[in-house]
This record gives sequence, structure tokens and C-alpha cells, in this order.
Amino acid sequence: MTGDRWWQIPVPRPDAGVRLICLPHAGGGPAGYAHWAGRLIGMEVVLVRPPGRESRYAEPPYTRIGPLVSDLATALRPLLDGRWVLYGHSLGALVGYELLQHLHGSGGRLPERLVVSGAEAPDVGRRAGHLLHQLPDDALIDRAAELGGTPPALLANRDLLRLLLPTLRADLEVAETYRWAARPALPVPIHAFHGRRDPLVTPEAAARWHAHTDSAFDLTTLPGGHFLRPEEESVLLAALDRDGGRHPHRDGVGAGSGPRPGRPAPTIDDHRVHRR
Repeated sequence: MTGDRWWQIPVPRPDAGVRLICLPHAGGGPAGYAHWAGRLIGMEVVLVRPPGRESRYAEPPYTRIGPLVSDLATALRPLLDGRWVLYGHSLGALVGYELLQHLHGSGGRLPERLVVSGAEAPDVGRRAGHLLHQLPDDALIDRAAELGGTPPALLANRDLLRLLLPTLRADLEVAETYRWAARPALPVPIHAFHGRRDPLVTPEAAARWHAHTDSAFDLTTLPGGHFLRPEEESVLLAALDRDGGRHPHRDGVGAGSGPRPGRPAPTIDDHRVHRR
């Protein structure tokens, strides 16, 4: 294993053709994606570790997206010297989008694809009255249990959960105080995954990601909720493996091949991928 404070590579693959950089969801950390390194053998999996979790538990987590993205861009710079793909779930998708806007604005190297799941598009307004980071401890724990994604053994230990709540609250505050600033669409293909029963993200909000790419857009709708079930994770990993193993421009999926802002959003059907 190699890495630094901000990231780790569980299985170094210097000969891999592409890196996959994974951004965690609110309250999550590298452990949630560590097993991907054994399944995506054609990619070098990089797990991002922001402050406030795992070995950085004692460090105060960010509560605003601007400083987080600026520091993350600096930390990841050594990894962006070749082909790479960026993945983020929920908050990780939002951070990923802002990271790419930051890199694009500063002349940094962009990935070959942005893959997001469990996330509404960045320009979809946050819903009023939906401030989870302000909930009392027990109510926040109950809400986390409803959404899934937390191991049952951990849910059963509320004392331990309370130790983890400050990081979860800070991450939720990052998401819930976010305000989108209008900028050009990214010259990066986007693949969005959406759970049909996701209580946090509507189908329209997931499909709205099509307006944020000036390249190809894919939308896969899965039958589950906010967090991926094992069989749904397999669908996502298969897409990552397939898309990461090709060069977008060789396959004709470069800039100008996909939808532009203002075009109709794609339709949505279970287990289907839509490309325009």
C-alpha cells in the first residue's frame, strides 16, 4: 500500500493504464471502496481520505466546499500525470464536480470520465427544510439508518456512532451550504447512476447532470435506494472497468459528441444506459 495523508493506493499497479480516484460520501472514508482494488484489476484504485476520518480522525473536517476542493487539488496533483477517471458518491460527486471545475480553470489535467452516483446535479437547488446537519444526534443517527450505507453492527453501537457524528455533520454542512456558480460545461464525459427509490435524489435531478458536460453523457437507473446494493455495485464496477479501459477520443466519445446544455434530458429506464 502506498499513499499520504490525503490518499492511499491499496494495491499499487504502476503498469495499469488508468487510475480511478474515489471520493467518499458524507461521513465515509477509504475503507468503503478498498475492496474495489481487488475487482478492478485493470485500474489503479486511489482512495481519497479527507480530514476527520480513519487515520485523520483527529483533524477537523471541512464545513465548506471551497477550501476542501483547493486543498484536495493540491494533494492529488502528483497522481494526475496520466490517464485517470474520477468517481464520487453523493457528496463525493459534488466535490468531484467542483474539483474538475477547479482543475479546468487552472489548466490542470482533466480525467477521461466523471462517474457519479446517488447525487443530484450541482445546479439543482438544495431543498428547503432538508438540513440534515442540524438534526439532533439521535435523529441524525435514525436518518442515517433509514438511508442505508452504515454497517448494522455500527448502527447498534450508538456511543461509537456519536464519536463519528462530527465528521458526518461537517460533510453534510458542506453539501447543504453549497451554492452552484454558473460556469461552462466540463469537456469531460459524465456517467450518472441513480437509484429509483433514492429518497434524496429525484430522477430529474440525476438526469440534470447532462447539462454539465460538453461531451458524452450516460445515465444508468438502478432499482435500489441512495446507497448501492452489492449487485448494483457490480453494475457500476463493470461500467468503470469498461469505460476506464478505453480512450474517449479513440472511441469517438470526445468533446462535442454528447448533449449540450439546453438539449432535452435523456429518458430513464431501469438498467439501461443512454448515450447521445
